[in-house]
Amino acid sequence: MLGILLAQYPIVLIHGFDSSAHYMSHMKQVIEKEMPQTTVINCEIGNGEWDSIFMEVAQQVNLLAECITKHNVTSRGYIGVGHNQGAYLMRALLEQHNHEMAPMVRFISLSGPQGGFFCGVKSECQGQYLPKFVQRFMFYMQYKGFTQSNLGPSQYWRNPYKLKSYTKKARSLPLLDNIRDYDPQRKANFMSVDKIVLFGGSTDEVITPWQSAFFGTWKAGTDAEVQLYHERDEYKQDTFGLKSMVEQNRVFFEETELHHGDYKYNDDFIVNRLVPYLRTD
Repeated sequence: MLGILLAQYPIVLIHGFDSSAHYMSHMKQVIEKEMPQTTVINCEIGNGEWDSIFMEVAQQVNLLAECITKHNVTSRGYIGVGHNQGAYLMRALLEQHNHEMAPMVRFISLSGPQGGFFCGVKSECQGQYLPKFVQRFMFYMQYKGFTQSNLGPSQYWRNPYKLKSYTKKARSLPLLDNIRDYDPQRKANFMSVDKIVLFGGSTDEVITPWQSAFFGTWKAGTDAEVQLYHERDEYKQDTFGLKSMVEQNRVFFEETELHHGDYKYNDDFIVNRLVPYLRTD
């Protein structure tokens, strides 16, 4: 799949957690104004807000795949853009399905929890990412079968105090990081795009830790100290291809000063920082 991109590809947008396609409409309109000849598809997971919370990741990814493949214009390739949990879903789609469906040619993550999400011991849970009742339930029941089946975020809830349970029982992120049930196809798929663009920043106030947008995590045994992407064993061992992509200069770490929700509505960001990465012609 990797090669020189000779034409402008369609763009697929996917919303985040507790959200719907409606909240990506402004971004879609701005992109269409800047790139009037480009098809922009705004996907929705099930009924949006409810299913983005209470549907497991695999089902959400399947619905995203259905949205993409029903548009024939994507058959030769598309640029995947996700915000928040949507960026995580787009990564999951890339790793698990890019060899068997319309191919993603470029992956853009807007403050997505690529290194997982955790808060509540030493770190404060900020910004309403998780409704309070979901937060409390998940904190105590995070790796139980019922929780894993019914709360999408539990599948990438990386508890630094319970990493053995996380690695064994979390149903999504340990697979994407290829630390459980290693699959070389996932790594090949991750590396099949021409580039990966990651946006995030310390003013996010929602993703915890904010460095998760750049594949960072909490260090083992604490949610007060961050382990940057290049310090992780997964990176050093190149389990899912991030190290290879970085060494090939195909990963772009773009720090911003935006609040988490601003990525969808800030025209200056969309026009001057996002759109240049959307152009392939």
